[in-house]
Amino acid sequence: MIDRRSIQTYAFGAVGVIGAIAIMFAPRMVFSHPAAADGAYVAATLACVAVAFAWALWFSVAAFRRAEEFAQERTKFAWYWGSMAGVVVAVLIYGLIASGAAPGLLEGVTPIRAFGFGMASLLVAQLAGRLVLSAWWRATKR
Repeated sequence: MIDRRSIQTYAFGAVGVIGAIAIMFAPRMVFSHPAAADGAYVAATLACVAVAFAWALWFSVAAFRRAEEFAQERTKFAWYWGSMAGVVVAVLIYGLIASGAAPGLLEGVTPIRAFGFGMASLLVAQLAGRLVLSAWWRATKR
């Protein structure tokens, strides 16, 4: 059975992620047809993104502090080494795309979408590396 501290840790994490996503999408719910040129929409979006990051940070810190010492060490190890491995993988993928090894992958894509793709791929690679190393730690250290 899962102990109370673990349940609280997972609850803080879930509230942090779900709440941040809801806050980030709030401007799209308020503005019926958002336009990028609309100043109020842009201001609301920037404010909501800042609040969402603060929300996620607060709940992440709370979840980390509620975790047991073994879980804290696993998390620190996985974020450090896993995210670094993810950065290396993302840089290798960038190198393949930049060298022309993947022709047509970003053909017709606007620069802002290409920038967003690059940012998202880096973050996804870091998260995937963290999850892989966390699972490895959990499987080998118990």
